[in-house]
Amino acid sequence: MLQLASINWQPVMIADLARRHFVQMTKSPKFCHAFDSFKDEPVKITRIAQFLGIRVSMDQTLSRQVLLRNSQKRSEILIGKNINPLRGRFAVAHEIGHWYLLKAEPVLARTWERSKREQYANAFARQLLIPLDRRKKIFETFCGSSDVDRLLAVSQMLGIHPKTFLAFAQDEPHWMDGSKNIWLQVKNSSNKFTELEPRPRVIAAFYDRGRFFLPTNQSICSVFGTDRFLGDLDVGVSSSIPTPSRIHLYEKTASGRPRYKKTEHIIKCNGMRLPGHTGDQKPIFWLLIHSIGPS
Repeated sequence: MLQLASINWQPVMIADLARRHFVQMTKSPKFCHAFDSFKDEPVKITRIAQFLGIRVSMDQTLSRQVLLRNSQKRSEILIGKNINPLRGRFAVAHEIGHWYLLKAEPVLARTWERSKREQYANAFARQLLIPLDRRKKIFETFCGSSDVDRLLAVSQMLGIHPKTFLAFAQDEPHWMDGSKNIWLQVKNSSNKFTELEPRPRVIAAFYDRGRFFLPTNQSICSVFGTDRFLGDLDVGVSSSIPTPSRIHLYEKTASGRPRYKKTEHIIKCNGMRLPGHTGDQKPIFWLLIHSIGPS
């Protein structure tokens, strides 16, 4: 029998393992009462932690944002001061993910490198924060998105960051399948490899991975041929963007050789500017590219 520790774990496999573990946990008689909290929006993540036997408390002396302490007697999640509420909710869910990995797969928890443990905890946190009995309705709402307002409304309802919701949708089987939408998170930043050339760059991209490929870290100019339109976006107001009506996208080929082919697509685009976070005043832009089809 192939040992779990010997598998070459890819991100999609780690997300799938987290999903399966989450489903197992919700069906367990030991934990089922905790998941009555999933009828609420946003999910009461602290209540779930308490039902699972994990104490959650604030620690004003904590030098980091959050910390999981595990012992034979008890488990505890400590939250530091001045943490953003959305970040705090995700951080608690993330630490529950670490806690469950230790219980469900102690070998993996011991042998995985840190990056894989973090990927698992992130994926598990996303599962925890999306109400189980609302997912069908949320899916239908998300699939009908034609502007960034819809993304912001769904994320606010769930009490999570838009990036958390889109990463969940990316993880879920079939949520992105066949979609012609490409979601981009954009911020003025340096090239993450050279640490040079600060400019508006794609820092996250979410789309049907079986259809498109859009690399992150590239400048918005390399996608649209210009980034001037970003300056015209109002804070908190989504609007259509008068971008070029055609851009080049990497589209997966049927033969797989080459794997992706650069194809010109007719598009529509919608965008919104959001204020920067505390300590970083650089605005965040969310862009929704809708491919009408190859030109």
